[in-house]
Amino acid sequence: MARYNPAMKHIATKSIYVMVLVSALGRSLFAAEDNSIYNELINQGIPLANGKTLTLPEPVMADGLKSDAQQAVLKQVGPKIKELMQQFQRGRPNDWYEDKQASEKGAKPEDSIGRRIDLYFVAQGKLETVASEGFVKKQIKQEKEGDKAGETDAGKKNDGAKDANQEEPDAKQPDKKKQAENGKVEFYTPAELKTRKLAEKDTNNLKERFAHGVLNLLDKVQVTGSGDAIETRTPESLIIAFKIDRRFDKDAKYPNQYQLIKAVGPPLALGDAKLYTGFGAYAKITKLQGSDNKIFVEYHLVYDEPYEWFKGTTELISKLDTSYKENSSKFRRNILDYEKASPANPK
Repeated sequence: MARYNPAMKHIATKSIYVMVLVSALGRSLFAAEDNSIYNELINQGIPLANGKTLTLPEPVMADGLKSDAQQAVLKQVGPKIKELMQQFQRGRPNDWYEDKQASEKGAKPEDSIGRRIDLYFVAQGKLETVASEGFVKKQIKQEKEGDKAGETDAGKKNDGAKDANQEEPDAKQPDKKKQAENGKVEFYTPAELKTRKLAEKDTNNLKERFAHGVLNLLDKVQVTGSGDAIETRTPESLIIAFKIDRRFDKDAKYPNQYQLIKAVGPPLALGDAKLYTGFGAYAKITKLQGSDNKIFVEYHLVYDEPYEWFKGTTELISKLDTSYKENSSKFRRNILDYEKASPANPK
């Protein structure tokens, strides 16, 4: 069984929240065909260091489906056990979710490995809530303030029952002050973009934002980089796509790179910086037809994992299940909390 590790939540939480946060871009209605990043991820894919390319799948839940067709999609991607399927469709904070993993290895053992993750879950709440500026700002505030102590029940798959894989944090874990900086994601300011001769697109048909971040992977690797995010919305769904932007490869302040962590410190000791460009993801949030206010969330991610990170083992990806479990639960709970506190229709 995987041991619960609070630091792991940032690996998944930040990648999803980067895309959720860009919902603050605006509220215009436009088609996914205008989302160049989304189109690139499903058509061209992300080039891997092992010479291969890994694409992301098209959304399993298309727009325009009636309720019975949507339910057929849920049954296709959801669990096959009846009781678990009922939980999956119910969509409470601690209910079932599904994730699928795939890998693309290179020709040689020392080549990098392309990892793909597909995450699916139902949430109770309105599409308008997730797309509202008020909800998004609240998520940003929560992320900046950090998680409150004691929120250890977020990763349960079953309501009212302790998950067997979730244990108390190890008391022997390193002090947070000694760990590498982790999970810091921020938007570029207009001034920062101006110095880089970049401008965000903001029209009636397209909303774009740039972000930079730093990620600590199991206190063994520190990844930094900058990405480009585009949001598109229809009356039935919201698509947010994000990928590392190659224009920042050699950026003076936020370069796309990774470094092996030699010691967590203090001070933090890092190895030589090496170029890193292998990350892309998109989320589609679709309104479920019917009398209940529910949405279906699908999240598709691909990342390149150099051999020297974890020597080709599943050390990282095997722990992501705990992280996505916590993240999907937290996201669903935040929707309900926001709607309870703001019963009026969100703007």
